[in-house]
Amino acid sequence: MTNYQSLAAWQRAHQLCLETYRATGSPPGDRAWTLFAELRRAALRIPSNIAKATAFRGERGFTRYVGNALAFAIETQYLIGVTAELEYLPGRALGILRPLLTETIPEICRLLEEVKS
Repeated sequence: MTNYQSLAAWQRAHQLCLETYRATGSPPGDRAWTLFAELRRAALRIPSNIAKATAFRGERGFTRYVGNALAFAIETQYLIGVTAELEYLPGRALGILRPLLTETIPEICRLLEEVKS
């Protein structure tokens, strides 16, 4: 069993999750609450699924949960885009979240490739 905290993909995803929670602490009105909750949930599921993946010894279980992490990263990417278009997040928060996500997705893909090779 791998220590998930040593994985670069988990480290990036964890940082993204923390920054997402910081950025969505105070929604700019009632309309944003649901969207912020979905964004938080999706961002939290990325490192959670990577951590879960390390509990499996076989490729199948590991690949399944890392694949889930990638799917949640793509969902997070979409939700960040929606919040940006609706101007629910300030520019400085987007300036933190978007680069973290840009770093996280390739790390997850690398992790999937390592398992398959």
